[in-house]
Amino acid sequence: MIEYSESNRFPFHTGNKSVTICTDNHDEMYELDFIFNMVVERFPALDPKPFYAGIEGMQNMPEKEKMKFLKEATDRLLCSIKLCLMDEEFVHQLHDRWGFGIDKLI
Repeated sequence: MIEYSESNRFPFHTGNKSVTICTDNHDEMYELDFIFNMVVERFPALDPKPFYAGIEGMQNMPEKEKMKFLKEATDRLLCSIKLCLMDEEFVHQLHDRWGFGIDKLI
């Protein structure tokens, strides 16, 4: 099961369980949410909702089709992440305007 919601923004699929990233540092979570929203605004392909909806939709596919779909979906996601990280203007804007380094983006 994969549960994507505003409170579980970065879920991982682990068989029949759902796992999320948690932190007790509220300031850091605010920063990560802020950066996340800026990334999705600039790179709509990195909006996780469609990605996780596609993953959820493939749960009942035959195994061979599921693997093909998952590979295609993750390849597109990795390409979009690469484009985001290669966008020097965006990375410098995060730093110059907001003071966030590449470590926060990654």
